[in-house]
This record gives sequence, structure tokens and C-alpha cells, in this order.
Amino acid sequence: MSRTWSRSTSQRQPLVLSLRLGRSPVLFGGLTLGLIAIFVISLMLGSVNIPLDEIVRVLLGGEASREAWQNIILKFRLPKALTAVFAGAALGVGGLLMQTFFRNPLADPFVLGISSGASLGVAIVVLIAGGAGGALLAGFGAIGDLGLTLAAAIGAGTVMLLVLLAARWLRNPLTILILGLMSGYLTGAIVSLLMFFSVRERLQAYINWTFGSFGGVTIAQLPILVGVILIGLIMAIGLAKALN
Repeated sequence: MSRTWSRSTSQRQPLVLSLRLGRSPVLFGGLTLGLIAIFVISLMLGSVNIPLDEIVRVLLGGEASREAWQNIILKFRLPKALTAVFAGAALGVGGLLMQTFFRNPLADPFVLGISSGASLGVAIVVLIAGGAGGALLAGFGAIGDLGLTLAAAIGAGTVMLLVLLAARWLRNPLTILILGLMSGYLTGAIVSLLMFFSVRERLQAYINWTFGSFGGVTIAQLPILVGVILIGLIMAIGLAKALN
């Protein structure tokens, strides 16, 4: 009876696999269409509603019937929408890589303390070293944006490096996750201390950064953002076989 059951089970496995493979293109196509629809809707709706035909005309290189609509689409809504798409892609692939690397579906930047490390890097620049440069403190201009981005990257990379070093010694994924939680709470406590002893102006600048927004992205900043994310996505595709 067990042989019959195992034989029937093995015969059903290719069928189940084929059904899954058959649904994948349909699911991927549906998600892609949904993304395109949401992208277009984000360009249409807002404080000023713009007709769909005007959106399509501008995206195809034409000019809108109103100059204000042209400026709203190209200077404000399009950079914000593209930033949201690429940032979402980067976060999704980054989370997948971390879950694959640590062999745990709970692994993500928040659980491992990487996000807290980024916050700590920005907090050190804004709350402590912010007085050295007003542009760096307030985050205005290209220099300020680059400084905050580098601070966040260095803070996140430092915590990630510590977690990876611990992973070489601690082979238990659960222990690594617990260590990541501890590092997240530790960096969060340090940020809280910095906020407590900081002056009001620097504290407000840091709080504004923690809120996050896609609205401040400009067309000039998009090539840098898109280029870095595309490089990361290409590297992720190259590492897929080794990680899986």
C-alpha cells in the first residue's frame, strides 16, 4: 500500500510542478499590469487631476495642452513615481536575498538591525556633526543629500558586516536573528540618546528624514538612483544561483 501511495505521489508531482510553472507567467503578467496601472494612476491623480490622454501624450514625448500639466508630470509626479518603483524593486530583491542567504523567511533589514544602523549613521551626521555644515545638517542641495545617503549606507553596511561576521562563527540562523534583534535595539537606544541631548533644530531635521518622502526627488537625481539600483539588481541576478 505504501509503494502504491508513493508511486501515485511521484506521478502527481510533475503535474503540480507544471501547474505552478503555468501559473507563474500569468501571475507575473498580472502583477506587471497592476504596476503599470498604479503608475499611470499616480501620474493622473493629485491636487490637480490630469486626463489620461494628456499623460500618454507627455510620456510619448509630446506636449500637454496646458503648460502647467506638463510641468506637474515631468518635474513632480514622474520622478516621484519612478523613485517609488525602483525603491520598491530594490527593497523587494534585497529582502529576498537576505532571506535566501540566512535561510530564514523572517530575515529582513528591520529584524537584523540594518535599518537601525542606517538611522544611526544619519543620526550621527545630523545630530552630532550637523553643526559643521548647514547643508549637510538640513539635507538641502546635492551635497547634503549625498552626505545623508553615504551616512545611511555606512551605518547599514557596518551593522550588516557585523552580522555577517557573526554568521561565520554562529551557524544557527535563529541565533543570528536574535543577534540582529539585539543590534537593532542597541542602535535604536543610541539614537534615542542622541535625540535626547540634541538641540531642537537638529532634532527636527532628523525627524524629517525618518518620515521619508518621494516628493523631493528631481529629474537630475534619478540617473544616480536608477543606475545604482540597476547595478544592484544585475548583481542579485548573478548571485541567484550561488545563493539558492
